Amino acid sequence: KILCGSALCGGAAYALLERFFREFSIAAGFGDRPVYDVVNCLAEKAYREGKIPLGVATLFSGKRSDPTATGSVTGITAENFTPDSLALGFIFGICRELRDYIGDVTDKSTVVASGNAVQKIGVMPDIIGEVFGLPVKISDGKEEASVGTALFSAIAANELRGIEDIADFIIYK
Repeated sequence: KILCGSALCGGAAYALLERFFREFSIAAGFGDRPVYDVVNCLAEKAYREGKIPLGVATLFSGKRSDPTATGSVTGITAENFTPDSLALGFIFGICRELRDYIGDVTDKSTVVASGNAVQKIGVMPDIIGEVFGLPVKISDGKEEASVGTALFSAIAANELRGIEDIADFIIYK
């Protein structure tokens, strides 16, 4: 049995964090340029050093079952209120939101992850594996949602027999 899920605010949550840091950069006179690489490095450093992430609920656009839900940042102390713990908390929050949405995975053996966040945030696959308690495979494709739509359209048009035929079109890193 295959489970599929997409966090309502996953990539948008990370973009919100990047915008927060970029606005600080502009205010500090460092210019207006994307700072995703900096945020990614902060999160990676915090994770590798074993820092405790801040508790971030990435429900900035609500959730499917409750559009009025809001995001939050919790567990702040004088020691952990740092940019790296915040960045790490956002990534954990995105992964937890997806895990909560999907539900029980005890009968699953692997997480197959795709999307820009997984491709561009180096520590994301490790965190997905930690949150789900499963090994992670990363697709090696681009625009995975479009490819998935095309493959399922091919099934609907009887060009492919079913899910079994789709596996031949997916390549992993």
